[in-house]
Amino acid sequence: MKRHIPSFFTCCNLVCGLVAILLGENLISYWLIFAGMWLDVFDGVAARVLNASSAIGKELDSMADLITFGVAPAVIYYKLAPGDSWIYFIPATLFLLGCALRLAIFNTLDSKKSFTGLASPAAAFFMFGIFISVHAEVPLIIKIMSDRIGYFTIPIFLVIMMLSKLEMFSLKDMRKPWYNNPFHATSLLIFTVVLFVNPPLSPLAAVLGYIMLASLSIKSLRKSLSK
Repeated sequence: MKRHIPSFFTCCNLVCGLVAILLGENLISYWLIFAGMWLDVFDGVAARVLNASSAIGKELDSMADLITFGVAPAVIYYKLAPGDSWIYFIPATLFLLGCALRLAIFNTLDSKKSFTGLASPAAAFFMFGIFISVHAEVPLIIKIMSDRIGYFTIPIFLVIMMLSKLEMFSLKDMRKPWYNNPFHATSLLIFTVVLFVNPPLSPLAAVLGYIMLASLSIKSLRKSLSK
């Protein structure tokens, strides 16, 4: 029975993605994508704690991730386009293709504690921040999304990050005690501060801070190895 628990969370993640797509541009859709991120965490934790990892579970997880973190954000992003031209299909399509390729590459890599490139849930979390900011009518995001160049830039940036060779730290590589994880702590601090100052922008700040800190951590590692 316990071996099916991770797959249960994965299926719930998949359902969140499907319903988000069906609802389209809707506040509930945004939060369903966010819920899918937590379910994605839960299925991984459950698989490790229960020692219930399987090849089928890994493939199912990728399929669920593609729907919830690829298709759903792409569909919603298109619905927020600043115009009706066919050209606005391009950013959403690029994001979906980048997410699919990122997941395919991830499945071919050996298991390790860090990520190579921005994980698709993190990219979807950035998109979640865009959606919430538009809903909250944050002036900066409204200005970016109403401009064609700005609208195209966001998914292109995320695709570049997802397909990059940048080594991203993850929860798996956390060490005890907690103060031995300065990059994790700083990333959480950035998110918390912005959450109190301007909640809709906190997901964007968290992902951008995460990328910047990952870049710094790799540079520090290279410097230490070169000495």
